[in-house]
Amino acid sequence: SLTNDHAAGAPVFLIMAITYSLGNVDGKPVLLRDENLGEGPQPVAENIESLRFRYVMNTGETLEVVPSARLDDIRMIEVTLVARTDQTDPELAKVGDGFRRRTLVSNIQLRNLAI
Repeated sequence: SLTNDHAAGAPVFLIMAITYSLGNVDGKPVLLRDENLGEGPQPVAENIESLRFRYVMNTGETLEVVPSARLDDIRMIEVTLVARTDQTDPELAKVGDGFRRRTLVSNIQLRNLAI
């Protein structure tokens, strides 16, 4: 049900709160997505070891966690994901744990900002 009155024919959009987390499924690190509809977290991708969000504010400051009072000041979100190979690489057996890793970084520019 709506909490506000809307004129007839006015568009009303559903907003979903989606939660991402990391977990283990069958002994593998996985990225999980929860649409908060009662189904719980669902696997999205295997062999994901790390997921990080950093927030670039209108001042240029970068924060790991944004106080809710400053949500309107966010200008960009930097998403960093670390993935690894499914199996160890014999060439890397003497280096670390033997898995190859890749780090992916994406910058998300926010639209429709009242600047």
